[in-house]
Amino acid sequence: SLERVLGYAHPPRDFLQFLLPNFYGSPAHHSYVDAFSGELISDLRNTVGLRRDFIYWGVKNYVEGALYVGVLPLLLALYGLFKGVWRRELAPYVILFGALALLALAFMFGTGAYSLVFHLPGMNQLNSPFRWVFALTLAIAALAGIGLNVLSQGVGGRSRLASGFGLLILVAGLALILGLGLIFAGFARFAPMLDQLVLELAGAEQAFVDGRMFFSYQLPQLLTLGALLIISGGVFLLAARSRSRRWNLLALGIAALDLLIATYGFNPASDPLLLEFKPPAIEFLQGQAGHFRVTSLERPEDGRILHPNTAMRYGLDDIRGYDSIIPAGYVATMRSLQPQHLLDHNQIAPLYTDAGRSPAGYQLVLQSDMLNLLNVRYALTAPDFEMYLPGWQSIYRQEVAIWENQSAMPRAFTVDKADWDPRWLAEAGGGFKFAELDILGGGLHVPRYEAASISRDSGREKFIDVSVANDSWLVVSESYMPGWRAFARPFGSGEEAEFGLAVRLVLANLQGLELPAGDWTLRLVYSPESMQLGMFTSSLSVAIILFMLGAWFWRATIGLNTESSSGVAKVARNSAAPIMLNLFNRGIDLAFAIVMYRLLLPVDVGIYNFAIVLFVAFDIFTNFGLDLFLIRALSQQRGRAGYYLYNSSLFRLVLSLAGVPLLAGVMLLWQSSGAESISSDGLVAIGLLYIGLFPASLSKGMTSLFYANEQAERPAAIATITTMNKAVFGVIALLLGYGIVGLAAISIFNNALTLLVLLWAGRKLIGRIGPRVPDRRLIREMAGESLPLMLNHFLATVFFQVDILILQALKGAEMVAQYSTGYKWLLAINIVPSFFTQALFPVMSRQAQDDITALSRTFRFGIKLLFAVALPLAVAFT
Repeated sequence: SLERVLGYAHPPRDFLQFLLPNFYGSPAHHSYVDAFSGELISDLRNTVGLRRDFIYWGVKNYVEGALYVGVLPLLLALYGLFKGVWRRELAPYVILFGALALLALAFMFGTGAYSLVFHLPGMNQLNSPFRWVFALTLAIAALAGIGLNVLSQGVGGRSRLASGFGLLILVAGLALILGLGLIFAGFARFAPMLDQLVLELAGAEQAFVDGRMFFSYQLPQLLTLGALLIISGGVFLLAARSRSRRWNLLALGIAALDLLIATYGFNPASDPLLLEFKPPAIEFLQGQAGHFRVTSLERPEDGRILHPNTAMRYGLDDIRGYDSIIPAGYVATMRSLQPQHLLDHNQIAPLYTDAGRSPAGYQLVLQSDMLNLLNVRYALTAPDFEMYLPGWQSIYRQEVAIWENQSAMPRAFTVDKADWDPRWLAEAGGGFKFAELDILGGGLHVPRYEAASISRDSGREKFIDVSVANDSWLVVSESYMPGWRAFARPFGSGEEAEFGLAVRLVLANLQGLELPAGDWTLRLVYSPESMQLGMFTSSLSVAIILFMLGAWFWRATIGLNTESSSGVAKVARNSAAPIMLNLFNRGIDLAFAIVMYRLLLPVDVGIYNFAIVLFVAFDIFTNFGLDLFLIRALSQQRGRAGYYLYNSSLFRLVLSLAGVPLLAGVMLLWQSSGAESISSDGLVAIGLLYIGLFPASLSKGMTSLFYANEQAERPAAIATITTMNKAVFGVIALLLGYGIVGLAAISIFNNALTLLVLLWAGRKLIGRIGPRVPDRRLIREMAGESLPLMLNHFLATVFFQVDILILQALKGAEMVAQYSTGYKWLLAINIVPSFFTQALFPVMSRQAQDDITALSRTFRFGIKLLFAVALPLAVAFT
């Protein structure tokens, strides 16, 4: 509940920790110096005389309660917040990080604002208000940097403000030290008040014996705070008066020293030789053959035996696990054996002998079928522990005792369907009711099974060889998670013979696969959607950052084309930017394709790729070679750009309408030809893709206008933004379950948005449109001159991919999905000649009219450059 989560927040009194990091003590403080006698006191007692190992009385543990960011960084952040908000260039950042700090404080200290986070989906694993200290630390670090920057630039009035602020801080530090001196000198008068304070402060009576101990412990911290305030005030005064910036190094050094002093002694320092020591019991366990798991059985008087993280270091599998975020299904399974008392510490508990922590009794737990199914072969106990249980045998007794479970089941095994209990299989998408399974009463007893051979196991991927005479279940003693995928192939066959199998939840929390009779090799791999989406999101974030850095670098160092730019410079800019950005776009498309292939069935992927091939064919038809026609015409007559665009757009509209019956005829012919029919979703997707053709065709007209004006980098940058939008919205559509229809619908929105952006960016280049009556003569001229260009484009593009259509007809959509994957890089490289040609075309069009000799030179230059690019690419990819 929200109320329980708010109970994890910091209480208001924790604000003190922003100035006094150890006000509530530290697990590293095992002694203190008496302020009056100078004696080191190690015998720590509280008000009732109980001995304590260390001084700590905080509400939260020391790590979760940490808030200290340093005194000087905090003061610089306050200064940066106050001064930066009045400077136009800094105000947005100050407001952003100031709001983040305020919001983090509101969340950390349990205000009602946390309900904004609590009700967000997917936040139930992160309901820890105190962890917003990370966001607060980021905000303070950023604001402190801004404060340091503003202080470095301070002159005149700003220096006076820094002087006043520094003087105020310095006086506060002196006042604190003076006050401590007065208390020290007249302690007899203050002792009763401090004694009462110890009794009234929550938890203080558990850490301190009296007010004298409290004062002695807090005195070094308060003196340190006073000294830091004096030094910090001195830094501000020095910054206000010094023309040099050497005080910056002093400020950084003070901040680093402050943070080191604050937690000195808390981080342990151990002898590295301990890492080389291997206990004999560990060596013994490592020498045992096969796959197995271990656990420990502990009495109340025993210490912890073999922490699970220790076992992980030595490659031993432990049923107590290692991860601090433990799957709920596994927790429920372990709770069926005994209550889990260590979940607040993010741990699965060991087995216990006392009835208070193991109500069913450890004997029943050790002999349970669940423990056998979990492949627990060894249990570790104290060396003097004795037990007499059938199936358990003592095999090692030195620093610990090791007991072997002779009933432990293998890590993977098969069960004939005739012996399979239907209760052992959970319903698809559901779970188990553990009370009905009767785990401790024999409900999971498997009477007959055959061990399966695990030939390879990397943790994420494992290979299992099985031979079953009848239809059977393969059980893998691993926790079931939805991200596990399984593939089977006949034993001895290659990966090309694999087919998919469903991984089911069986036997409380294990993995199960249905197998037909035969000899099989099973491959299980953990590939959750969350991992794919996380990789996609991270890749897209990196792409956005690279794009922004690239745009900044291009404008700062290379710049845009101007009238004074040389011809070679114009060609270089108009070819380099589109080629680089479109290769960049192909990388984004590849990342999106990985996610799409994971979220869609292979059949749907194949249908969508088939639809894309049809889309490309009709895109060429509706474009009709008008791109190059417009580039040539507009590069020669830039003043008539609006007129040409208007008439070419009308021609595109006619072509789009004419393509509708043509597309319908193609689909009818396909469906009646005997080829594999297209599903209803596929037909809808093809229709939606076709609707998006018209805005896409108009966008190409606008792109031609930019090329004609030798500003190719602008539409290329817009295309990159469009590609990012397509990837983001496409993933959202797939996650919402709209499939290939959703992807096609997104294309309409994306194409329309791209057109609007291009129109806005090129509004000054369009100029006057002229008469709204179509110029039929011009349209006929467009059709006549563009037809050869369209046919050339069609042959170079669609004919190149005609095998996709053949495969769809003969082998089906799933084969198309596999085959089209290999095209990704080839299609990416194929953009180089087309974009380079378009970059040269405006120059060559003008030279064709004015200077044939220059046209010849440009042509030869283009051929040489294309060869220079093509040859290394051919070598690299072949």
